[in-house]
Amino acid sequence: MAGRGRKDRRARYGIFGRALGFKWCLMKSQRVLVIDDSRDAVTALGRVLQIAGYQVVAAYDGDEGVAKAYEYLPEVVLCDIRLPGSVDGYMVAQRLREYPPLEAALLIAVTGMGLPDDARRARDAGYDLHFTKPVDALALEKVIADRFAVRSSN
Repeated sequence: MAGRGRKDRRARYGIFGRALGFKWCLMKSQRVLVIDDSRDAVTALGRVLQIAGYQVVAAYDGDEGVAKAYEYLPEVVLCDIRLPGSVDGYMVAQRLREYPPLEAALLIAVTGMGLPDDARRARDAGYDLHFTKPVDALALEKVIADRFAVRSSN
């Protein structure tokens, strides 16, 4: 079978390819770290992002998330705010922003805390964006794809 064409790749990725357009299918090797104590949330977000071609690593608390970020150097971090243990999502963002190799990473708070003050606190801690659960996975993936498209054009 000869190489796959544009139409074949769109069909392979189903609704995500049609909803977001084709260009995201060409992006490979972008690293995404998902930090959430809910394994279901990590699994759901991880699958959407893997289907879109991203390399996904998971962490289930703040300490593990910071350690994996330092090792993995993700370009995008999706992080819950309320995490078990001594490091919450705000502290995760602060620590990642203080680490030079991660200064330019896109940090996205993905949380059940949806009040305007919660979004402000997330920005103050270092997050670029604030999404309230339940997350629209297509909108989230589009934000990530747009970020990589802008970075690759510079």
